[in-house]
Amino acid sequence: MLQCISCKNAYIFTGKIKGKMRIPSIKFLCGKNEDTIIVENGVKYALNPAKVMFSPGNINIRTEMGKIDFKDKTVIDMFCGIGYFSMPVLKYGNPKRLIACDINPDSIEYFKRNLKLNRIIYEPEIFLGDSRAKCPDVSADYIIMGNFESPKFLAQALIHSHRGTLLSMHFWKGEEK
Repeated sequence: MLQCISCKNAYIFTGKIKGKMRIPSIKFLCGKNEDTIIVENGVKYALNPAKVMFSPGNINIRTEMGKIDFKDKTVIDMFCGIGYFSMPVLKYGNPKRLIACDINPDSIEYFKRNLKLNRIIYEPEIFLGDSRAKCPDVSADYIIMGNFESPKFLAQALIHSHRGTLLSMHFWKGEEK
């Protein structure tokens, strides 16, 4: 069956993203329960959907991140995950400095793998842990806050801001998460 739809594995989303490490509720259906690669706008994302989340709904934001000129800019990605937003920034935006934080060790490992997969030579500063404690004391020109819990981290983002800093902040305003 998988051959006729040209894929190697199939999963079904069985619930919500859980906990602060954003672990997906996934059930493996068939194929090989292994890493998969998603390609969007020339950026490759390796991941195991049972270990780390991937939000296909953010494709427009990921596309736009690849169109911004970050030359001579310092960027902080407070919830980098596997590099959803950082990979297009690094591949196309030419930042002076990129700092990436995530609390999920699996996400950080995929982030590092995706740097190699996308042949990104630039080495960002990568920190495992809560970005409120792990981000170095720097002033950023652009701060990415791609997590529905972003309002809880706004004070920390403002500590890393200066006049003219841009924040890309995700949050959920609704009845259900």
